[in-house]
Amino acid sequence: MSGLERTITEIDNRDQGAVDKLAHFITEYLFSKPSPEKLSTVRSTIWSPSSHSFTAFAGDQLAGVAVLIGSLDKRGMSYLGYIVTHPDFRGQGVGGSLLDAIEASSQVLGATGIEVDAFSTAADFFKSRGYIGVSSVERSSFSIQHLERYLLPAAIEA
Repeated sequence: MSGLERTITEIDNRDQGAVDKLAHFITEYLFSKPSPEKLSTVRSTIWSPSSHSFTAFAGDQLAGVAVLIGSLDKRGMSYLGYIVTHPDFRGQGVGGSLLDAIEASSQVLGATGIEVDAFSTAADFFKSRGYIGVSSVERSSFSIQHLERYLLPAAIEA
């Protein structure tokens, strides 16, 4: 991990300006062909009262975003909807810091673990953090892996 100075903050998902900024950021860096429909979907996901969104700033530049979506499922798992790092900050620990915040937030919510659907290009990142591939979907131009990681209760992990 590099010595990049960064600040991780949970945003208030009722702050429309912050939500719009994050939705544009995610849409721009996650989708090769952003559209108003994709932007609207991302915005409504962040806007949800049950979502928890985190930002990573390097100085005054937005370096990354992560969004924990919705409530826990039947197994007590939380779902990581988005984790996006600005290309200028990839490989500098931003994604890892955001994932740390998501995992800590999940533990506070009482989650037994986290699940994520990741493009194959991001799957190695999650596997390096203890996530295990459960299934995958192959398309002609990309593949998506479903990964999970069970969390230890905060008292045991400390």
